Amino acid sequence: MAHSVLVSEGGYVFAMGDNSFGQLGVPQAQKAQSSYPILVPGFGPSPSQTITEAHCADNASFVLVKQERSTESDVIYSWGSYQNGCLGRITSSNSDSKDKKCSKPGKVEFPEQQNSVIKVSKISIGSNHAACVIQDSHSVFVWGANDKG
Repeated sequence: MAHSVLVSEGGYVFAMGDNSFGQLGVPQAQKAQSSYPILVPGFGPSPSQTITEAHCADNASFVLVKQERSTESDVIYSWGSYQNGCLGRITSSNSDSKDKKCSKPGKVEFPEQQNSVIKVSKISIGSNHAACVIQDSHSVFVWGANDKG
């Protein structure tokens, strides 16, 4: 892992370091790397949601956005390398399948939970995989590389 992601008190997301797979949230052609924090587009202060966690995989980034309203699902956003399904998305907008990268943050998808309100307790990110715990059911969802079990 050669990049970092952080959340400001104001609710903005910043990233810095290597951007070979778009893990800084901007196209690699726009910025190959950054030695200072750059703003990840699409995140900012909101009265109805709070970004509570930011994590890095080897070549991907994740944030957890908690919704204040109990009727709305929390959202995990991911971007960077989608190789091995690490981003947890069925569809990959703003992606190049040959390069297996996606610099635009998008929602992690839970198709089997599509009619449920999902409240996430915690997310955990490994080098090429991710997991989250669903608050009410205590279910654990895992996605990404499975070559080590």
